[in-house]
Amino acid sequence: MEATDAGGIGAIASSHQEERMVLGLQSVTLENGSSSSRDDGPTNSMDVANSNSTKTGNSDDMQVGTEGDTHSGESTPMRTNSPTTSEESDATIVPAQQQASADGATDPSAGIAARRTAAGWRAAADWTTVPLDDYPWPSQPLMILTNSVRQELKLVRIQDKDLGRLEKLLHITLAHEDSSHPTTISLISDSRFDKLLEALLRLDGQVLEHAPRLAESVSLAASLQLKWQLKFREDYFDLDLMRLKKFKDEGAFRAIVPKGRFREISRMWSVTNTTPILNADLEPGMWWLNLACLRRDGIINSSREIVTIRPGVIILPLLSGTEYPGREPRTYIYKKEGQVRSLHVALMAPGGRKVKVFRGHTLKSKFAPAAGIRYDGEYTVETYGFQKEEKGHGIYSITVRLKAVQHQTAVNELHLIPNPSQLDDWELYNRVLADEIISHKGASRYYQWKFAQEQEEKARKHFLANEASFSRLVRNMRRYKAERLRVVSPPPSSETGGQRGERS
Repeated sequence: MEATDAGGIGAIASSHQEERMVLGLQSVTLENGSSSSRDDGPTNSMDVANSNSTKTGNSDDMQVGTEGDTHSGESTPMRTNSPTTSEESDATIVPAQQQASADGATDPSAGIAARRTAAGWRAAADWTTVPLDDYPWPSQPLMILTNSVRQELKLVRIQDKDLGRLEKLLHITLAHEDSSHPTTISLISDSRFDKLLEALLRLDGQVLEHAPRLAESVSLAASLQLKWQLKFREDYFDLDLMRLKKFKDEGAFRAIVPKGRFREISRMWSVTNTTPILNADLEPGMWWLNLACLRRDGIINSSREIVTIRPGVIILPLLSGTEYPGREPRTYIYKKEGQVRSLHVALMAPGGRKVKVFRGHTLKSKFAPAAGIRYDGEYTVETYGFQKEEKGHGIYSITVRLKAVQHQTAVNELHLIPNPSQLDDWELYNRVLADEIISHKGASRYYQWKFAQEQEEKARKHFLANEASFSRLVRNMRRYKAERLRVVSPPPSSETGGQRGERS
């Protein structure tokens, strides 16, 4: 661990986040390319010999299922149908073997879908590239457009140029309702056009009073919605049911079914068909509903929050625990408490190992997504601390310092993921989840689970609010220190400087 100075405003300002995680932790820390070292003072930590006996991922593990260079394999899928370890192990070692289709060729469908997902969120940032004059529009570009407008409406920052394009979109759609090529119900469903109309019609009247162009768009949206309701009747009102069927058959929740019997609701899903995606297809910003979806796509091999290791690739899911920004740019301090099996001990190795980080919405971190699980890119494990806690029998804690690899999308740029259409899928997922829990466990068990989820969300919001307050305090202290330095140490005058120059 790096030594930190806890005294004075300057120390608080320079290391306020990392001190919370590091000071007082007497632990084994494995630095980049160096031997293990301990902080001075008494310790309850597991020493290196003991940690090696606990560790399940080592250099031999990285050789499983491959020959030659262990860091090659950018074109290999993330898992196979024959895992080498059980779900109950702390780290899953996945052999590097390609998933073949019936004719023996590698199945590219999952990779294509993955690339579309990654490209979709990037294109959503600039929906002006969608050609409005090319009617009828394909569903995918149109969904990029509706996602972008819904996001701007949510943030209440839609620009005049975007308002012009929105008006044009609504005018063209209305005009074609009386033509031989009107908008179909399937296009409305796939593009979430109805959700865009709902978002416009929910706008507050006071907002529209000061935005006449936006008010015109709302009027067009109301006319278009009425036309579609009269034209499609019950089919329009059943759009969510249509999307739910597609969601389960070929969408984000495909090949996922509930187990016949299960204890933990978080592990109630079973994968019926795996379609592994290639390592090269993983891009920051890709998003999944839960761990079962990651298993279906061959990224992990367990429904538990554990490390998955295969040649050249280490998958680190962060769904619980707390995370703070570190002192240095692109560094993050992660801490978690629990039993040894849940503490990612497979990372306990000399620093410098690269991991692929997947953050979940239940992680107490301002970098966590609003829902589901998001891939945030590659990070280097700089240090790993392990300590026995006194609060309970068999309870330990870890402190991991991660540093984001350069030349990739920064996590701060991923805050709009999940996008509005993905949040629609999240609502569908929670609807399916509620129905299955009630069906298998009863309404009482569902409401107990729902209450626990709400309490966890309140605790997460409370944590984020405290972090925001603490960050403001530190910024104010830094500003105060800078002002004091300017008052106490004024810059030397030109006369003094001239005299010093003459003496020299």
